[in-house]
Amino acid sequence: MKNIRQQRADERDKAAQIFTWCMVVAMHQEEGIGATRLERACNEMHEFQQRYRTKILTENRKSATDAMREDLKGICDFEVRLPQTKAPRNRREEQLRMA
Repeated sequence: MKNIRQQRADERDKAAQIFTWCMVVAMHQEEGIGATRLERACNEMHEFQQRYRTKILTENRKSATDAMREDLKGICDFEVRLPQTKAPRNRREEQLRMA
């Protein structure tokens, strides 16, 4: 069984992946952005992700998140609500949901 720290990291990664795909679909369907522009946007997102990952490895997740929030200030909303199918049954599930 994975420890709670690894599970929380996995849940954050899953949520980020869902969020990213939703953004790509919305950019295409709502804004009419085609394949070439989507590819450029995805490349920019990949570079941003690499900068964020490097900051986590050289410093810590908190300072990386603070830097990311500063970079994205005024561009996007930081509150993202993901749907859930059931309420958490215990503290461990609650922590995973919060991650």
